[in-house]
Amino acid sequence: MNTWVALLIPFLLQGLLMVVDEFHYHEKRGLGLWERVGHPLDTLTVLITLGFALVSQPDVESNRVIYITLSALSCVFVTKDEWVHTRESSAGENALHALLFLLHPAIFWSGFQLWHIPEFKTSLQLQFAIILLFGLYQVIRWRPWNVRDSFLKKNMRPPSLINTEIYSTLGERWYTAKDDPIALLRAENRARLPWVSRELEKLNSKEGRRLLDLGCGAGFLANSLATRLDPHFWSIEGLDASGPALEVAKSQAVRAAESCPVSYTQGDARKLPFEDASFDAVCAMDFLEHVEDPAQILAEVSRVLKPGGLFFFHTFTRSALSRFLVIDLVEAFIPNTPPGLHVESLFIQPEELKHLCATHQLRPEGLQALNPVITPAAIASLLFKGEIPDSFQFKIEKESKIRAGYIGQALKI
Repeated sequence: MNTWVALLIPFLLQGLLMVVDEFHYHEKRGLGLWERVGHPLDTLTVLITLGFALVSQPDVESNRVIYITLSALSCVFVTKDEWVHTRESSAGENALHALLFLLHPAIFWSGFQLWHIPEFKTSLQLQFAIILLFGLYQVIRWRPWNVRDSFLKKNMRPPSLINTEIYSTLGERWYTAKDDPIALLRAENRARLPWVSRELEKLNSKEGRRLLDLGCGAGFLANSLATRLDPHFWSIEGLDASGPALEVAKSQAVRAAESCPVSYTQGDARKLPFEDASFDAVCAMDFLEHVEDPAQILAEVSRVLKPGGLFFFHTFTRSALSRFLVIDLVEAFIPNTPPGLHVESLFIQPEELKHLCATHQLRPEGLQALNPVITPAAIASLLFKGEIPDSFQFKIEKESKIRAGYIGQALKI
């Protein structure tokens, strides 16, 4: 067997087992404060050991002694969690931990060999980079500094802890704040707006067309569509449970002869105050992931839509990656993000939403991903200013690229 491949086997095996441990067992049972702090520290001990090898010469005896000492300390340090694992882990997870303990000294032995072979130094650097990224993931995912979440233990909060109060307290910040997740909603709206407008223009033009913006908030979509749709054919109504948000929506509405009339109603999406078959289009953007019973919402959407009407939606799929992007990263790096703004258990996988639509006489017409455009400027603004810049963008991509957010439409049949 090739020497390079043989030396990488311990790293590959450990990586595979760590993926199972992190994304299956840890997510299944949640982590308490001890493990939230301890697991990133375990990773740090590995990084210190391999990092030392990368910056020192292997032919110096004292360097070899230091490397071996660091390796031994790391192997002892990772056993500190066993009193917790004994109490909280399943038999399968404990068996996996036993394998990881066996592999821990093996990766240091492989690292020691790679350290002594100059042409394999790149491989050691690659392993260091992968472990560093995993450590960053652990810190962002489990947020050891968040004591409240640590004692709640599970980051997947129950529906009773959904926090939507922020939407009633933003005021004019709906349209101006950059240090708030609301800036992401504005960026999403900029990406969705041309798509929704384009699809609505495909409907046969006739007077009396009505569009309902469900969960409209401060009117990002409704007010924007008012300037794009033909006022001779369309009128727009927005509905939301938050009175303060609707006041902002009304204050931001464009009042001009060339704009569609827009009206706003405070109400409950679970029991819409509208007659059957009274709308030609209904939009539910960033809304379905905030409700406990999306089937009830879709039943009402179907009821108020005319046959041939269109239902537009944007929501988030339920997956570890989606939770990391939509919940963990946002709460970790965007100031003024309240805990519980999104709850992973309420995210809806695409196939689930397709089934719900079909159950309520709504025929899905295709889904597309809505993904952020990550640029160095956006990352710098977020890290150093704590702001989402006005230039931040999302882009619409094909369904196979759904990672977190996705958009789609369904036809009322």
